[in-house]
Amino acid sequence: MKNTCLKFLRLLLCAVLLMPFTLFAQQDADAAALMARVAEAMGGSEAILGVHTLEANGYGLEAYFWGGGNVTGDPMAPQKWAENPGMSSIWDFDNDRYLTQYRHNFLFPFGGIFGHSFALSGWGYDGNVGYTITENGNGQRLANWSTAGAWFKPDGYAFRRLEALSHPLAAVRAVLSGKAQAQNLRIENDLQLVDLVIDAGRATMAIDPATSLPRFVRWSTPHQNLGQLVLTTTFAGYQDWDGVQLPFAWSSNIDWRDTQIQTRLLDAYYINSDHTPAIGAPQSILSQPLPQAPASFPEITATEVADGIWHFNPGGNTVVEFADHLVMFELGGDVLGARAAIARANTLVPGKPLTHLMVSHHHFDHTRGFRAAIEAGLTIISHRGNFGILNDMASRPAPNFGDMVLLPDGGRMDFMPVDGRLRLQDDTMTLDIYPVVKHNHMANAIFAYAPDSQTFIEADLATPANQFSFWAEAYEDNLEHYNLEVRMVSPNHVNRPMTHQETLEWIAEGVPNAIARCEEYDERGRNLPGCPPYLFRNWNERQSRE
Repeated sequence: MKNTCLKFLRLLLCAVLLMPFTLFAQQDADAAALMARVAEAMGGSEAILGVHTLEANGYGLEAYFWGGGNVTGDPMAPQKWAENPGMSSIWDFDNDRYLTQYRHNFLFPFGGIFGHSFALSGWGYDGNVGYTITENGNGQRLANWSTAGAWFKPDGYAFRRLEALSHPLAAVRAVLSGKAQAQNLRIENDLQLVDLVIDAGRATMAIDPATSLPRFVRWSTPHQNLGQLVLTTTFAGYQDWDGVQLPFAWSSNIDWRDTQIQTRLLDAYYINSDHTPAIGAPQSILSQPLPQAPASFPEITATEVADGIWHFNPGGNTVVEFADHLVMFELGGDVLGARAAIARANTLVPGKPLTHLMVSHHHFDHTRGFRAAIEAGLTIISHRGNFGILNDMASRPAPNFGDMVLLPDGGRMDFMPVDGRLRLQDDTMTLDIYPVVKHNHMANAIFAYAPDSQTFIEADLATPANQFSFWAEAYEDNLEHYNLEVRMVSPNHVNRPMTHQETLEWIAEGVPNAIARCEEYDERGRNLPGCPPYLFRNWNERQSRE
């Protein structure tokens, strides 16, 4: 009897231990069966595996900084968009290649020519090499993951692999061909979900049970400002194209404020067509080694702007000295650069630690180092209207990418709001912080002013990119509004301090270009956003004086 009981207990224990494996095996079998039904709904396995090249051509829009470049960080602020004419995404399944490319033009006034150049850029992979390539064929190999892609977006080989999987035909074909494994069938919001596992990572596909067609594909990506994001691409407008059901539109959203970051509308598909160009990466890219993260940041030079005020280069940070601590204005850059700027500040004046960071405005190019400031325990000073978006940047976790974007569990922000003038003062330094006025690039922004030395500390107010000076009036508008006299300017986007007169001359360089661009397009009958420029001072006279 005793032996019988022991045998029974052993069998029971084995059954209990085997239950999860049996359950997982059943889920995988169910996932495979579901994918077979999806393939049938899309035209059949034979038709899908018979697609060797797929080309999707069209157009679309892309959100500036993925929602981090609007005029304010208010969640209800209208989205700033860039147009993407000439969009083309190509899959070469037999040769394991993918390329997506499009042109780029901001649908709002921007200070740099590159924002309005309509330049063609491409991203993709060739085998195990991810890369980015320009219109003239110059390109660079991508790291596995990066947070420093175009317009400070995520990028990398893994990013492009998962992006390529974010099309119904590519995803289903990957499962049918054995390039992806379908796992973990489950139900969510009345949709059937399966995980698609590839060498580069994992994505989740949702299936509409009414049609058995893919509804969306989602996956996670690091983001320098927002920690870890879930990117979801949703498909619409399925049609039969040469025997295969394909969507004619899709859009991508992120799980921060459910921001729509990209739209794609198609003109046509080309399947196994002579129209489709070869997309093999140039040998000059394939021969490049895999990029490695730099071990150190270049030495930061601290240039004295005035007594107790220094300008950092590289970085464009400004550090202000008080009796027992230091305050920094602006912290862009990647993790390495931001940490280097903080470390440099902490060695600038012996015995005086960096304790506060002034954030000029919320734009993601100006807050790329923000999570490093939270990591360092700095108190944040910014316009009250920036609290919500800065708190998002501080608190969002990054469980899978904490080494890249810091704060794997999220962080906590100590915040000092700027409503009107905020004065920081002790026996050694007086620093006034003002809200920016009359500036269509950034509504909830601040600048700093040291009255004793007449030093103006700014970012995107006096010295944004000056190839097109659409905001030429903003600097003097703010001086006049607050009745300030300036001797020196410590800028964020220029690598050295400048005098007041040098700043005016710097601004003036881009005024004729802004006017000329507006006039050029006006003659074509196309009135551009930002045109005619808001200009009323005598800039011609200033140009002639130079």
